[in-house]
Amino acid sequence: LTLLHGMTPMSAIGFVYFGSMLASLGQLREGYRFANLAKKLVQRFGSKEMAGEVIAISSQTIGYIEPMQSIILFHAEGHTTALEAGDIRIASLNLLLQCNTLVWCGSSLNDAKIMFDEASHFMKQHNVLSLLFIAETRELDKLVNGWESVTSTDPDGSSEYYLQGKNPLAAQSSRFQGLMISFIYRNFEVTESAAERY
Repeated sequence: LTLLHGMTPMSAIGFVYFGSMLASLGQLREGYRFANLAKKLVQRFGSKEMAGEVIAISSQTIGYIEPMQSIILFHAEGHTTALEAGDIRIASLNLLLQCNTLVWCGSSLNDAKIMFDEASHFMKQHNVLSLLFIAETRELDKLVNGWESVTSTDPDGSSEYYLQGKNPLAAQSSRFQGLMISFIYRNFEVTESAAERY
């Protein structure tokens, strides 16, 4: 439609997902160009309704070309913009991606833990806390407070049912997150144990 009728505020969504698809097919430079085009269109049209989603998706592509630390700031902007538009789902997505990027950038465990706790509080408050986020937070908590600790995002153990194998997908995801996080932070004893469980 954009090619036939010209640019609209909605065109940014098409470009950002097209760029993401190109990047996933290995065409990183082309994907990067479309991701940046989408961000510029959002700025040009001043479309707050789409801005949070465009930032969330474009940042995943832009992160392959630009320093990962800059992506943390993009997601903070995406969270704020989505909140201003009243889109709690996309605001939460930006928070989740911001937390993940913080870990992947090698930030201090305590800084990451603070961010995860704030994000968890926000997501619980708005009833959008995801099982994957709970699993990631549990693994980070284990690194910060010791492997046997109980995460502050799940003090009553309500997610334990899912994370202990009753839901195979969640259990597998939790094991993989534990493996990756312990490897990133060079806790090789835990990495070996997590790899065996995975």
